[in-house]
Amino acid sequence: MEVDTDPPAGMLVHSAGPVEGGWGIIDFWESREAFDAFVKDRLVPRLQGLGDKGFPNPPDVKEFEVHNLQTA
Repeated sequence: MEVDTDPPAGMLVHSAGPVEGGWGIIDFWESREAFDAFVKDRLVPRLQGLGDKGFPNPPDVKEFEVHNLQTA
């Protein structure tokens, strides 16, 4: 997705790593609208381009409002 070299508009924080049974991603976005635009404009087209090598199911997105974000 090149989020390190070409971060999408509205992405504040991105982290990713292996988890049991697959891959886990935790992102912080300025808004739900910014996330939805990333999914529509970048994520879905790239996943479709993978064909049979893509994911069998859509990602399991869990959304919550962040009240505190502490960075070092």
